[in-house]
Amino acid sequence: MIIRLRSRDGLERLELDDECTVGGLQRKIQEQLKIPLSKQILSKDKRLLVSKDPESFEDLQDATYTLTSLGIRHGEMLYMWYDMEREVKPAYVKSEFETRPFGAHMNMEMLSAMQTRIERQEEPTISAVSFDRNSANMFQAYSMSALGFSIKRAGIIYGTVDEEGNVMADVIYEPPQQGSAESVVIERGTEEEQKAEEL
Repeated sequence: MIIRLRSRDGLERLELDDECTVGGLQRKIQEQLKIPLSKQILSKDKRLLVSKDPESFEDLQDATYTLTSLGIRHGEMLYMWYDMEREVKPAYVKSEFETRPFGAHMNMEMLSAMQTRIERQEEPTISAVSFDRNSANMFQAYSMSALGFSIKRAGIIYGTVDEEGNVMADVIYEPPQQGSAESVVIERGTEEEQKAEEL
């Protein structure tokens, strides 16, 4: 099981056996977090961290009790008080780029690769799109009634584009596909699709 330990220095995690005792937890804290047994006070009560009398928290003082017998399960948060200074490893390790000395060189290629630019499209590819009402309703009705919009569906749209860039979508063809809540995979190049292309 994993136990989370909250102290004045932040949150740390320890992996323990399911039958671990309070004494076993304290020894693990001494081994991994370098806090001597004599300096540790543990509790399930978060008020331990702000208490003026931490010794009064005795719910986890008997080293012979197993954690499960005290109602402590996997992922449980325990609170730890200690009277000493310690250096805690940061949870986040900086990348090489973040730790480089100030003023380190960077060429323009590296700089532009790190930037994302979204530019406005000057001329639209199309002016407007209109769907055949019946085709759109049929496609949407199946997705809504049979699937409740819980599974993604895809369709291939057939239609025309006039000289002004107006698109008229006349037909929505649904090829064989495997859909889930996150994605859809379409089977392309089937005999059925070739017939749809011809029509």
